Amino acid sequence: VSNTVSWQHAKYKEPKMMTAKNWVKIHCCVGTRTNVITAVEITDRFSHDATHFLPVLEATRKNFNVEQVSADKAYSSMKHFAYAEQHGIQPFIAFRDNATAQGDYATSVWQKAFHYFNLNRTEFLQHYNKRSNVETTFHMLKSKFGGLLKSKDFQAQKNEALAKIICHNIAILNSAMNEFGIKPNFMV
Repeated sequence: VSNTVSWQHAKYKEPKMMTAKNWVKIHCCVGTRTNVITAVEITDRFSHDATHFLPVLEATRKNFNVEQVSADKAYSSMKHFAYAEQHGIQPFIAFRDNATAQGDYATSVWQKAFHYFNLNRTEFLQHYNKRSNVETTFHMLKSKFGGLLKSKDFQAQKNEALAKIICHNIAILNSAMNEFGIKPNFMV
């Protein structure tokens, strides 16, 4: 989410803008049925994505029963596969092109996931494609509440992005209440 320019424009069309413009990154877990954002971390544009995988997944596990997790190859690491196996989560994380099942670093969890990825590609992709729900969620968020932030200060940008996420989740809750005929019972 940018306060002045889109990330793709800055990266691909005018790389010199990368230093002049500012944006924040939203790292989150998203429910595959509802598109509700279950946990989030907001960082500056230089923060590496993979370092936020475990904290966001752990925060999601506190409130939800996580059976599967899908993530792109930026999150492909033995640490993430080991965490998933330790907590009974089936990982559908794509492997980088240079990944192998060989070597001293390749744990049994890594090897098992690597072979499943390569030998059962069609089945893997059926689960992995649920990852596209996060892109849908970001599209929903930007369509309803805009993709630009008005704030200039990082903390203010972070708060503004969190406010948009809260509004998104309220809209999802409202939609689910109408779709499923749920009547809220507010305690007075």
